[in-house]
Amino acid sequence: MSFFYYVNLILGFTLMLGLYSCSNEEEILSYKKEDDEVLKNYEWNFIYKGKEYSCQVIDGIVTCSDETRNIIDKLAINPFFVTEITEDGKIVYYDNENEFEAKSRNMEKVLLSSSVNKTHALLKLYQNRRYRGHSKGYDIYADSQPEINVANLNAIGWGDYISSFKISIVEVTVPYSARARVFFYEDIDYGGHSIVYNTDTSVKNLHDVPLFPGSSDKWGDRISSFKFSFY
Repeated sequence: MSFFYYVNLILGFTLMLGLYSCSNEEEILSYKKEDDEVLKNYEWNFIYKGKEYSCQVIDGIVTCSDETRNIIDKLAINPFFVTEITEDGKIVYYDNENEFEAKSRNMEKVLLSSSVNKTHALLKLYQNRRYRGHSKGYDIYADSQPEINVANLNAIGWGDYISSFKISIVEVTVPYSARARVFFYEDIDYGGHSIVYNTDTSVKNLHDVPLFPGSSDKWGDRISSFKFSFY
């Protein structure tokens, strides 16, 4: 596996999260990148199967334990794995959407049917980076329309068209209900790779977000369907 496979993985998610950032003395993968302007000193972490894994870049040296390398290799060939970006900025990987949903079902649930709960959330999609160009908004309401699923963005001219987005809570009537998330999918009918973002998130450039670990392909101009809901 080439060094650039791991550098692309680490740098891609560092760009995606703005400030998020593997090490073992036993047989590590390391390489010196000549371009010191590209690599910074930082640590990058992710969670898989409840265990946290860590990579480090120190003075241009990328180190990654064999165990972590094996996890990355496994995810890279899985076309169904899910990337979750949590509200506190952690990266969590799941083998498939069913595994992700099983985790979600164990979380505290909001009584969406309550007439008292009128919490309102907005998903705003943009054609260009930095929230520019054409835009399209989707609203969900806890008491009347708690989710919106769009199976084919191509049908409305927005397939492979989105470069940035924002999720915001517009109005809160039941405090703990102010949690919304969007599931973006690579293919129509909620197929292919997917990535999940949670409440009050904005991503100004999806062209910086790797489609999957180590991929040179990005999420910009690649989203073909999505699910937006409270949770």
